[in-house]
Amino acid sequence: VRSAVADFAHKQMTGSERRHIILTGHAGDGKSTIGLELFKTLKGLPMGEPLAVPLKAIEEIHLPGKPPITMVKDMSELSGANRLSILNRACSTNPERFFIISNTGTLLESFRAMTKGANQWIEMESRLLEALSAQPPSFLTQSDGNFDVVNLVQVDNLSIALDIFQRMLDEKAWGPCLSQPCRQACPIYSNVRLLRENWPLIRERVGAVYRRLFEYGDRLTLRQMTAHLAYSITSGLSCQDVIDHSRQPIPRPITDFIFFNRFWGEGAAGFDDRCLQLKAVRVLKRIGAGRQLVLTVERKLWMRGEDEPLPTIPSDLKPIFSSLRKLGRNLDQIEGFQPDQGRAQTRRLLFFFGHFPQPDITREYIAAFLNSRMLPEFVGWQNHGGQITNIDRDRLLKNVLHVLQEHFAGLHLPEGGSSIDGDLYITLSRRGREIRQSAQVVLARLNRNDFKLQLVEKSWPGVSRRFELLLTESRSRKVLKLELPFLDFVMQRHSGDIASSLQAGYLDRLERFKAQLLASNGSSTDQEMMLVRLQTNHRFATQKFALHDGVLEVL
Repeated sequence: VRSAVADFAHKQMTGSERRHIILTGHAGDGKSTIGLELFKTLKGLPMGEPLAVPLKAIEEIHLPGKPPITMVKDMSELSGANRLSILNRACSTNPERFFIISNTGTLLESFRAMTKGANQWIEMESRLLEALSAQPPSFLTQSDGNFDVVNLVQVDNLSIALDIFQRMLDEKAWGPCLSQPCRQACPIYSNVRLLRENWPLIRERVGAVYRRLFEYGDRLTLRQMTAHLAYSITSGLSCQDVIDHSRQPIPRPITDFIFFNRFWGEGAAGFDDRCLQLKAVRVLKRIGAGRQLVLTVERKLWMRGEDEPLPTIPSDLKPIFSSLRKLGRNLDQIEGFQPDQGRAQTRRLLFFFGHFPQPDITREYIAAFLNSRMLPEFVGWQNHGGQITNIDRDRLLKNVLHVLQEHFAGLHLPEGGSSIDGDLYITLSRRGREIRQSAQVVLARLNRNDFKLQLVEKSWPGVSRRFELLLTESRSRKVLKLELPFLDFVMQRHSGDIASSLQAGYLDRLERFKAQLLASNGSSTDQEMMLVRLQTNHRFATQKFALHDGVLEVL
């Protein structure tokens, strides 16, 4: 991906049209690496060798028959006057082209310094923020400067992180361990071997975790994911720590170092406070992984006398699995360990290494473990080319429209009730649910057949590819993007979870969608008015009124 971004920048900046590149993102996203690759490409230097002299804050490159190119290694390293000078030169008519690396805050400050007046800055800020949130790169024009804005925060970097993880486990990288006497007792090498032997399953499950974080807005950089995975393998141990551990008369249990515990920041007997330095562990701790239970699996694990088949696991883990189950069922007692710890660790083991007998149970277990009911389907859309069956599309559409009707009317509606089969009503209602508003004035009446669901591909060739689920109303052509948090909310409400709430940002988006539909499908300007009443059988009943020659007519 880094090479693809560098190639994109090279193509844009050496083409016939004068273009500049702004590269931004979080620390650890690889901005400096992309800048270095571009510099070596422009200068014709070998990629595998270090530079003889480190990059300066500003590098000027002159190519035969091409306009000069100025590379800014990091805008935050420049003074305010120099940053303003760089942008003014980029927005002028001179032929030079610019490659600018900057964090978002410095970029906004620099563009603000070159605007005159509050109104001009408000317009400029709006265009900049829109460009920063776009994927693939957005085109921004300011005066005589044309910029391609590349925000690495918007790049889906999960597949890259998983490729790096696979390289971390490569057998060649661990070759020296084969000749060491501590290999047999080394928990690090045991983790590496276990992960390598079960790699397809591990890639799928680790990818599901990071996908859940990414879609909920906890977007980790490659540096943060690499640090997290390295800790999960090593538990923060050095080779000397491993040797000292092997010499102890009573060594710590293997579950204190094993991957399926350390991935969540947990040792055998509790949480490892050291790993709070890792952002990945902090956000995973917040989502409460493993707290939701799948009753069919729990019954098989803990109920005595259950004859149903258990999930299959790798043979190397069977002794650990058996020991944890005995602890969880209170059939075995280990000093310093409680049954609930045994149950929690068993669930983590099954999440990463368990093969369930039916695919439906697998999806249900992953969804419950990561507290995201739509995650398995969402991951399937991303991994299988955006394919969705007509049955799934119709089911999702019905559930989404059910939640929209609840939001538009300020009412809780029973799932499967007759009220969700008719038209969709936008009503004039209170903003609270404390008072039941059975009768409401209708502001707009929408036909459910005008709403369509479709998966739309958003790709940047060679860099990232993802599919977004969009709800479109055909008459107004208004679109609502259905992201994973909103889909999870829909499924929670579908199953009767009236206590679940939606983030303020999604509520604002629903209100904006409602306003757009209302503006396009609102009632006419004549004197006709409609009321809608939710009856005790959960059907909507409508009543029209009209004012004619001073007389109120009931239609």
